[in-house]
Amino acid sequence: MLEDNGKMYCQSEAILEYLGRKYRYLPKNPEKHYKIMKILGTLDDLYRMVYPLISPYSPLDEKAKEERRTKLLKEMAPVHLKSIEKLLCENKCKDFVVGRRYTIADFALAKKLSLI
Repeated sequence: MLEDNGKMYCQSEAILEYLGRKYRYLPKNPEKHYKIMKILGTLDDLYRMVYPLISPYSPLDEKAKEERRTKLLKEMAPVHLKSIEKLLCENKCKDFVVGRRYTIADFALAKKLSLI
């Protein structure tokens, strides 16, 4: 939840985009915007795969968690991480995820990877 000027906001991704637009952490360039949204989507996909393995509310038993963990580490995560790595390598400025300044992709990448 976020309170801004007396108004409450919810949903992490919506808040991230709201703050990105408000404080100019989203570029106007459509190609850069696409790259940011692709990274956010890929991170969300990864998190959705990991969450059932770490959540105390997971419906999976330990055997199912272990099978899913093995598949995630060997098959699914490498594909998603390579996709992110490719975008990172394409960026000419190595200090930021996309472009030459902080964007919401920088914040999201740091946050989501710390959870995984």
